Amino acid sequence: MFWQSWVAWHFANDSHGKLKAWLNARETVGTKAAGKCPVDAYPAVLSRQTYAAASARFPELAKGEIVLILNRLSQGLKSRKAAKGSLPGWSAILLHHESHPSFTRSFPILFDRGNTSTTIEPPAERGGNWFVSLRVSRREENGKGTTYHDRMELWCKGKKVASQVAILQRIATGEYKFMGSQLVYSRGKGKWFLMLCYEMPRAEHKELDADKLAVLRARDDRPWELLLPDGSIRSPGGHGRYVGPVRRQLLMQRWNRQANYRNAGSANKGHGRTRAGAGPQWKLQQQWKNFVKRVNSGVVREVLDACVAAGAGTLIYEQPDGEFRNGRFLAGSGKVEGRADSTGWDWFQVRTMLEQRAGDCGVTVKTIKAGGDGDDCEGSSGEENTETSRGGGSHVRGKSCCKRDEVGRKKATAK
Repeated sequence: MFWQSWVAWHFANDSHGKLKAWLNARETVGTKAAGKCPVDAYPAVLSRQTYAAASARFPELAKGEIVLILNRLSQGLKSRKAAKGSLPGWSAILLHHESHPSFTRSFPILFDRGNTSTTIEPPAERGGNWFVSLRVSRREENGKGTTYHDRMELWCKGKKVASQVAILQRIATGEYKFMGSQLVYSRGKGKWFLMLCYEMPRAEHKELDADKLAVLRARDDRPWELLLPDGSIRSPGGHGRYVGPVRRQLLMQRWNRQANYRNAGSANKGHGRTRAGAGPQWKLQQQWKNFVKRVNSGVVREVLDACVAAGAGTLIYEQPDGEFRNGRFLAGSGKVEGRADSTGWDWFQVRTMLEQRAGDCGVTVKTIKAGGDGDDCEGSSGEENTETSRGGGSHVRGKSCCKRDEVGRKKATAK
């Protein structure tokens, strides 16, 4: 009904002609001269008409529930992108470049505290089921419409839902902020599922000492080594025995497909991008990139959490460079001796992730090229640093940055 009323309103107001004339004016006189687009995707008058039509067609739904559904659909309409080109999705629909979407699944039941008066009730006894009450139904009584509570019981027994029960407890106590959620019906399983949304509070980090240094370096016997200011050593990413099997499996699949491709007939090989093996080879390459990104993301999160817990305000990342990086554990684990491949490790990605996430926890990241000849030491985290190449000062050579012991303290020099 939403899309039908939207298309009918724009057809009656000749939005197609107005939009096409405006686009032609942009091409002839320019963007500034053409002015603002004369067509609004979802104007206020259309919003009121759609709400009135929906209320009349679905009298059993509460007014607040109708508002939630129309808001969800209108937001999707405005943020929709076209399949091709740079125009918004709604403009492409009005210009007949594509059709409006159709729904084959049931629309979920939306609810929040304001529109549906949602309340979460704990069980009467420990270990029992929780309850959720909300107002989504409406009925006519004595010529007046009234809404009533729908009380639902949630299955909260067993180890599989233990984590969800803990979240419910935090929402009920106010530790987590309750956000707009939805009820979804699964036709295959014949069950209702509650998809609960919440917002976790931001963790308060203690003040970090910039003079306390932590050092992250790649090892040859395990993935990483993190040296903390108190002298302790951690191994982010664990032992790394999971890297070799993943790399070996992807390489064997790639080599087997290449061998089959060489022995296949010309009729089976195809041509260009549609040739046999082109699609699977790309997917195998993408699988390795996704694996590396997933592992690097977990390592970066573990490293920054350890720095915050130890109070280290500065992190020195020794990024492997040159031939030195080929001898690291992550670069060679699982490779077949004597056979070349392209499954390296993205060391620069670790640096990028550290720089992007360090600012949120107050850690300053400095990068040293380890194993290179005369590489620069660079600082990050968005703060101006006159002693690094990013701060506009003179470059500091990598050897001078490495004049520290294993926990980042300056080495004593004999006189």
